[in-house]
Amino acid sequence: MTDPRDQYLQRLSHWRTRRRSISTLADICPAIESQRIRPMKQAGRLVELWRQLVPPELADRTALRSFRNGVLRITVADAATQFHLDRLLRQSLLAAIRAEFKGNLRSVKLETGKVE
Repeated sequence: MTDPRDQYLQRLSHWRTRRRSISTLADICPAIESQRIRPMKQAGRLVELWRQLVPPELADRTALRSFRNGVLRITVADAATQFHLDRLLRQSLLAAIRAEFKGNLRSVKLETGKVE
């Protein structure tokens, strides 16, 4: 029979030992991949909708930067383009994108910057 004190020490060592941490990227890749597939598909759909619904003369002067937590961030080439896009978004463009887009699109943020 084992001594109760030995059993207690074994339980205590089990509780106090550090668990094995993830040491390589290969250990976490399946988790990362499953989290990235859906947002990537959503971003691709947003790019398609943007090209379809925005007038070409404005779309050429914009770049979609990110889509996170329902906020689409777009960089525009200049203030005039930003003004026109803001007007379009307020009138009907945002509603049209939301109607076609399956995901959660809360808002569109326009930022002036360099468009490549």
